Amino acid sequence: MTSFLAWLDSLFEKKQPFDPRNHVCWYFLAYMLGDMLYFTDEEDEELMKIDNHDPEVLRELIREFVVPHYRYYPPESQKKIKDTLTYYLATDSPKLDRSFAAFHINLDSPGKLFYTLVWQALYGTDGPDPINPADYV
Repeated sequence: MTSFLAWLDSLFEKKQPFDPRNHVCWYFLAYMLGDMLYFTDEEDEELMKIDNHDPEVLRELIREFVVPHYRYYPPESQKKIKDTLTYYLATDSPKLDRSFAAFHINLDSPGKLFYTLVWQALYGTDGPDPINPADYV
């Protein structure tokens, strides 16, 4: 009985205050890639044949797979994606290169180049403004 009462009390405990800092998650770097996460073996083979260091080729991939997928996210998820891109691009994080390998996407492109092009496609500027990293968690 006491465990039930403890559980019931926990429902009414004072919650931690909301952290007003911008929240980032490097998984968003991969999840925003949409259908690129689910390529078939044949599509992977085609992807390996392209020059994925050429910005024009990457822009075409982004227009075809990333931009349409991004539009389906609700505004709060789009904000988290933007905050994540802002943080990782502004701090030149090495995590930009990890999402391709972590999710078995056969892109050999530098993450900074790819996600800078994603930023340009989604937000229409060359990159995020300088930030204070302490404003992000």
